[in-house]
Amino acid sequence: MFLQNIKKEILHVGNVIDELKAFVNMTDTFELIIGSDSQRKGLITIHATVLFLWNLTTRKFRLFYNKERIPHTGRIDLSVRLIEEASRSVGLAQTVIESGVMDVIGMENLIIHLDVGVNGKSKKVINTVTGMVKGMGLEYKIKPDAFVASCIADRLSK
Repeated sequence: MFLQNIKKEILHVGNVIDELKAFVNMTDTFELIIGSDSQRKGLITIHATVLFLWNLTTRKFRLFYNKERIPHTGRIDLSVRLIEEASRSVGLAQTVIESGVMDVIGMENLIIHLDVGVNGKSKKVINTVTGMVKGMGLEYKIKPDAFVASCIADRLSK
């Protein structure tokens, strides 16, 4: 898997993990937040998955993202798209966990931001996507607290 940084440099996920490890120190508090969003444009769905490492002490951050255009031949239900978004976030989280970077940050500081909320059309899949994330043993936030999915990934998917 490849990710881009905010300079639009394309990096292999191994290089991203190395950059995350270099950014983390033992004295500050960090959150590693992962979120996804997608937009339909004609017969293409644009998926953006964001990895956001936030130093809560200094307020500095590192941002990496994957943007993918997926062609499709018909209408894709909103529920299917939201489940796919959650699945992409969980997949990236598993890659990060396997890298060992969470040993330094702490698993309790890994949060999945889900692009679902109690209002609007997405409320019908809240139990499905939150159950998927909980089933993997991960913490999550939903809108309006899920800014990585609802703001950053949303912007990148347009």
